[in-house]
Amino acid sequence: MDTAAFKGALAKAVLTYHALFGVPIKEANWESLLSQTAESCDVRCDWSPGSHVSGVDIALAGKTFSCKSARRNTSGGKPPATIAISSYRLTKSSGSAASLIKEIDVVRANYDAYALLLRESRNRPGGGERIDRYKVYSIPAAALKAGALDWAQTDKGDWIGTPSAVVDEDDDDDAPAAPAAAPVSTSCAR
Repeated sequence: MDTAAFKGALAKAVLTYHALFGVPIKEANWESLLSQTAESCDVRCDWSPGSHVSGVDIALAGKTFSCKSARRNTSGGKPPATIAISSYRLTKSSGSAASLIKEIDVVRANYDAYALLLRESRNRPGGGERIDRYKVYSIPAAALKAGALDWAQTDKGDWIGTPSAVVDEDDDDDAPAAPAAAPVSTSCAR
């Protein structure tokens, strides 16, 4: 796959989307943009809107991805160091933290990486957001594990996982570290 051509085509797809629509790229639109970009670059793509296997959203050049989008709110100064990656249907349907962790880390662990579309935006007076840029990351699935989070259930029944304050004191220095997130595209300014 010609990465430079793919990056250029993806940046063009994002700009075209925003020439037509005034709302952020999320969920199925993110998957659709990836699929269309792959087709325009002659990259083998397997995507069926709304009828994919649980976990896997899209396959590009033989690599499977779970597509996620997230927002980093840049209103009022320094952007937060963390972002929230949601799996709405999953966090609504899990009965316990243990079953949620098993579902994410074992049952649905059928993809190679996350295709994360991160949008940096500011709040608009009166509502909505002004999107400053998008960044695309390919994050190895092994780098994000639900079992590494502390889970709490909200009053509405949703589950929220936050990074654990406990440092893993396992002395197994021979265990390979999960690879870090790799940016696919430095940015797509709007």
